[in-house]
Amino acid sequence: MFATLSARVGSIGDNFSGGWYGYRSSKAALNQFMRTSALELARNRSEAVCVALHPGTVSTGLSAPFINSKTNAVSPTHAAQNILNVIDKLTPLSNGGFFDWKGDPVPW
Repeated sequence: MFATLSARVGSIGDNFSGGWYGYRSSKAALNQFMRTSALELARNRSEAVCVALHPGTVSTGLSAPFINSKTNAVSPTHAAQNILNVIDKLTPLSNGGFFDWKGDPVPW
């Protein structure tokens, strides 16, 4: 099992607002790396799981300027528990996926 924290803003298919060029680009690059790694890993390790995970909006210094009354931000501890819950449910069929904090697929 290998999982990395990505962000929905790195999704090309889910970009409806633009902006955040540098952050979006870095997360899109991470997503491409994860997808490619998953394909390579599966060639020799069919049981492997390599995924990108979106933790949702987490109450941190980075997200503070963007959190408002409509934002469902969670504490870092809560975000970590959500991610661990998703990881517990992943199977080899999940390999190469991009999932949010609920376990729902995120478009690449």
